[in-house]
Amino acid sequence: MLQITDIEVQKQAEQRSVENEWRWSHALSGADQAVWDTDILGRRMWVSPQIRTMVGQEAGELEVDESEWLARTHPDDRDRVRESVRDVVLGRRASHDETYRLLHEDGHWVWIRARGKVVKRTPEGRSLRLVGAITDISHQREIEEQLADASERLDIALETGGIGIFHVDFPSGFRHWDARTHELHGVTEKTFDGTVDGFNRLLHPDDVIKVEQVRNAALAEQERYQTDYRVKLGAPDAYRHIRVSVRLLRDTDGLVRRGIGACWDITGDVERATELSETLDQLSSVTDRLQLALEAGHIGTFDMDYSTGMRKWDARAFALHGVTPGTYDGSREGFFKLLHPEDIARVRERTRHFAESRDAFTSIEYRVVHPASGEVHHIRVATKAIRGPEGRVRRFVGVCWDITEQIERSKQLHDALALLEAVMRGTPDLIYAKDAEGRYLLTNKSVEQLAGRSSADILGRFDHQVFPRATADTVVVHDRHVMESGKPFTVEETVLVDGVLRTYSSTKAPRLDEKGEIVGIVGISRDITEAKAAEAALRRSEMRWQFAVDGAGDGIWDWNLETGHVFYSPRWKSMLGYEEDDIGNAVSDWSDHVHPEDLPRCMEIIERHLRGETADFILEHRMLAKDGTWRWIYDRGKVIERDEAGKPLRCIGTHTDITARKEAEQAIVALNQRLQLAVEASEAGIFELDFATGKFTWTSACTSCTSCRRMISTAPSITG
Repeated sequence: MLQITDIEVQKQAEQRSVENEWRWSHALSGADQAVWDTDILGRRMWVSPQIRTMVGQEAGELEVDESEWLARTHPDDRDRVRESVRDVVLGRRASHDETYRLLHEDGHWVWIRARGKVVKRTPEGRSLRLVGAITDISHQREIEEQLADASERLDIALETGGIGIFHVDFPSGFRHWDARTHELHGVTEKTFDGTVDGFNRLLHPDDVIKVEQVRNAALAEQERYQTDYRVKLGAPDAYRHIRVSVRLLRDTDGLVRRGIGACWDITGDVERATELSETLDQLSSVTDRLQLALEAGHIGTFDMDYSTGMRKWDARAFALHGVTPGTYDGSREGFFKLLHPEDIARVRERTRHFAESRDAFTSIEYRVVHPASGEVHHIRVATKAIRGPEGRVRRFVGVCWDITEQIERSKQLHDALALLEAVMRGTPDLIYAKDAEGRYLLTNKSVEQLAGRSSADILGRFDHQVFPRATADTVVVHDRHVMESGKPFTVEETVLVDGVLRTYSSTKAPRLDEKGEIVGIVGISRDITEAKAAEAALRRSEMRWQFAVDGAGDGIWDWNLETGHVFYSPRWKSMLGYEEDDIGNAVSDWSDHVHPEDLPRCMEIIERHLRGETADFILEHRMLAKDGTWRWIYDRGKVIERDEAGKPLRCIGTHTDITARKEAEQAIVALNQRLQLAVEASEAGIFELDFATGKFTWTSACTSCTSCRRMISTAPSITG
């Protein structure tokens, strides 16, 4: 038996139900929401597949009991969730709406919002079915937490930074300030009316127009603006620097309706900026001075990459090494080619050791051979190591300069010290130094020999601890004179040595420190006992010689050929009628007074003697006297000192006035001439008989006289 029933309506209903469920499922999936349905009496809960995805499980429906769901709920949220569900079931609340956390499969907590209500009750009102939706709000909670955190940080920043918040109603110009903004401007809500005029009265007069110009320019076309201004404080000429940053809010027609902004105190920043500007100016000045110092000191700079060995030099560094950018490529190999061969290994080792050490600075000296000239120059470099976090060297930076002159001076100083040491040890003179109190700081062997003590037994002691009292008293007086006067002082001092009183010529001078203050004395004392005795003997000899010369009436001259200085004695000058100051000390004071006819002959004779061709020289010449007359001088001289090559060094001589003798000789010559003329005129013969020898001489006129011939013939022993 077959029964056919029309189920078209039922099928259509089922189809609509399937379609509605499909739409509902896809709607929930697209909205990232899950649905839950709770059988209150059975204490079973069904959730849609989306909830499984939310907690990290594979997609699919899930049916759990109340205890299982609460086990997945965060412990801090369980009581609250349970209480909310109970209130809804019991009718105390119309709906369930709670935010709480569910445990994700990977261990983190997922924030959800669960909302629902009772959809089925018994006729008596007892709840049978509770249906609702679950939304994953983890991202929202994260944003809320970030927002809360940002808000908290903003509040802290505003509080810590002293930032004020305000907004401006631009149509009215009225300003709404918070407490901090009032405080920054030095006013209160009662003393500031919020108007434009009130605001301008707070500003420095020079800033009012500037602020208005910045604001008006921003209102025309900008979304925000920032400006700085000064506000008056209570003290005279006291101002606070304020910076404001304003965002402009425009309506649909583009007109600015409101502005919100922040303001803060930048007085410290302005002062620091001023200080920074001054510091930068100072830095610029220091940099300029440093550059001038580098240029004046001919100091070069360099930068070297340690890993590659490539060097970057400035112009002075190139010049110091005798190369140019065109002749030196900056490489490590090229650098070592510039060094003196004996320095290459040492520089390599020093550089390696410095790089491996933890030192920050080092100094190295080496010699470079300039390729063009072949000159050897001593270079000193001061290097700083630039290291990475691990301590390994990355770069070397530093300066270099030529120390050739310094090296030469050091060598000269060393040689000078060695020479001084040799002099101190070899000289018979006493060399010593004392401090301001008179203690010996330095002595040589001669001092030790005089005192009869070793240097160790003299240094640090006073004169009274080294020498007899009488000697020490005199020495101390002379030392004090040098200390008080601050000038060198030469004096003769006597010391009893082995029972003999010896005389020393002591030259003492103040010893100065680097400030120029006197801190002691230095001195040299020479034994002049024998020299003093010789001088005394010489003076006695000279006195006897001078007495003999003065007795003879001769003048003395003494010619130093090295200096050209000539000593003319007072008698030398007076025999010509000159005063002491009329004659100088030059050779010309003699030659200018010699008769022009006599001078060439005299100079020739003197030159022959100076060349060593004669033992001495004798001259007779005329010299001009002060009264204008010419006086005859008998000039005798001799070189008494020559050097090893025979060059004359000193020549002395005498002048004798022979004018009377010359005049007598001239008178005799004149008389003889007159007698000769008289005899010749009288034709008389003249003869002469030497009775001692018996010789008889006659003139030719006697031979023509008869009586004379007869006399000659009768005297055969007489010859003519």
